[in-house]
Amino acid sequence: ASGISSVKFGSYDFSSSAYVTEGTDGFTLTASALNTICSKGGGTVYVTFNDAAHTRCRIKVNVDTEI
Repeated sequence: ASGISSVKFGSYDFSSSAYVTEGTDGFTLTASALNTICSKGGGTVYVTFNDAAHTRCRIKVNVDTEI
């Protein structure tokens, strides 16, 4: 997951390293991002890459409130 252009969750911009980190084997949403997503009851995170086609993927995050 090299070359992420943006990471969005609704009106939230998760593009900074406070919310997402990139590694050789992918990218990781940080605890700050997950806390925000959980506080909203889940939702969809959109990731746009820096390639020529501006490839975009979405990740659906469901929050299970059972402990």
